[in-house]
Amino acid sequence: MKVMSIFKNAAYALVASFFVVSCSDEISSMKPEDATGTVKIQGQLFYSRGYQTSSDLTSVSKISNQPVPNKTVFVEVPNSSYKDGSTGVQRFTTQSDVNGFYNITIPIVAEGCQVTIKTEDFVSKYSEPKFNSVNFLYNIETIDRSFKVSPIVVPVSNQAIYIRDLEYLPEIIN
Repeated sequence: MKVMSIFKNAAYALVASFFVVSCSDEISSMKPEDATGTVKIQGQLFYSRGYQTSSDLTSVSKISNQPVPNKTVFVEVPNSSYKDGSTGVQRFTTQSDVNGFYNITIPIVAEGCQVTIKTEDFVSKYSEPKFNSVNFLYNIETIDRSFKVSPIVVPVSNQAIYIRDLEYLPEIIN
């Protein structure tokens, strides 16, 4: 009985190894450097630091369009865009500069494809207004918030330039 169990486990391992080898061959035969075109994606990363009060504390205004420097921007291209039937993605990265601007050129097929743009999250201070109903003045409460950009899918064409400004939105940290 024990011998039968050993043979059965060996058979499962053999089948699994064929699966792993065939997946590895498929992915390694896919070569983005053989793509026949390129696309340039550029833009600016920005966020709102929250709100600030007027000097007399009777009103508030939003602190908008603050650049997000030194964050990674990821552009993912499905492997199936390079070779039919391939799975997974190729990930290309760039970094935003001190003013939040990013710029990346990636290889694509001449027919174009869809890419997904993602960014690195970060934590920063966020100022929220609190209205005091006793003295009718605003106070600012500064708290840590997580800032994220939802991934976006963009159809791209060969030799085109796409401008995608990305706004980080604050989320409550648990």
